[in-house]
Amino acid sequence: MGNATVTDRPISKEQIKIIHTLKTKMGMSERVYRQRLGRVGVKSCKEMTYERAKGFIRYLKIAAAKKLGKVYARSNGSERISQKQMDKARKMWEQVSILDDPDAREAALNKLVERLYHVSALNWLPATKAPGLFKALEAMRAQKVGKETMQAAQEALVGASAAPETAESAPIAAVNG
Repeated sequence: MGNATVTDRPISKEQIKIIHTLKTKMGMSERVYRQRLGRVGVKSCKEMTYERAKGFIRYLKIAAAKKLGKVYARSNGSERISQKQMDKARKMWEQVSILDDPDAREAALNKLVERLYHVSALNWLPATKAPGLFKALEAMRAQKVGKETMQAAQEALVGASAAPETAESAPIAAVNG
């Protein structure tokens, strides 16, 4: 083994522990876990090299952060959106979304964030962009309220014109005729 290079070094017990902890935290099924291992060319994490395990752990940490909504500082020093800001955005989105399913609603919010800010999920949004997101969501809420008010007014008008005539609402010609 004296000829083994650093890249050939086997996975460490610590890395195995980290991988299994992340898998458990994410609630990853055994089937999905095996699929992900297969993508890196192994059937078991024990088959990985130390370097490959480092990359796999990094991948699992990012996937866990997305799934669990964790917030980490970006490598360039700017902060990501805080949990409080994410909660506010989700609450505002709930007011404008037409989706009842929470998972579908979250996916739609992430699509909006991706379209507006070119980041894949709300928890990746830079904190400096949060006020802009809030303004956009507020504008959407105002537009929805406006539409609902207009629709209610139209329904009231349609309802009033379709109401049966009473002696008080009958045209004067009909009463005098």
